[in-house]
Amino acid sequence: MELRDAFFDALYERAKHDQKILVLTADMWADGLDQFKRAFPDRTISVGIAEQNLINVATGLASSGFRPFCVAIASFIVYRCYEQIKLYLSDMGLPITLVGIGPGISYAWDGPSHHCLYDVQILSVLPGMKIITPRNQGEAAAAAIRTDLAPTYIRLGKGDAIAKWGRYEDPNFGVPWQMRGG
Repeated sequence: MELRDAFFDALYERAKHDQKILVLTADMWADGLDQFKRAFPDRTISVGIAEQNLINVATGLASSGFRPFCVAIASFIVYRCYEQIKLYLSDMGLPITLVGIGPGISYAWDGPSHHCLYDVQILSVLPGMKIITPRNQGEAAAAAIRTDLAPTYIRLGKGDAIAKWGRYEDPNFGVPWQMRGG
């Protein structure tokens, strides 16, 4: 089971008891989200390929008392939405959880637009932002059921690529590498 499926399975179980949990996506889907969408179609929103709008919609919902979990490819939810993340999550302290799928070079074959190498660095300078990088299925599940109301970014590796801070191994080429400062 992939980390993201362990995360979404735990989120589904939590959502059974918490009507305020919503999942918003930017035209992205994962197998682990299927049961959530079937069980809670009224709490599942896809905004299409519009990551900045994803954060804007989540902001309105969080301001109304909901707990949005925003799911997208890591590079798009972090880099394209940085201004919204700063203003709405960090400055306003809204309880929005960003779920970045495939940080690092997990999407190596899709090219540099999909690579997400500096997400931890740029988000860690924002006041109040929590960053969680699960290393195994248990940690991924624990990240889904946390109850604090802090703005949070959860980095979930894709496939066999585990998103350890600073160190990755590309599953397609078997090439280990380390980020500067990692």
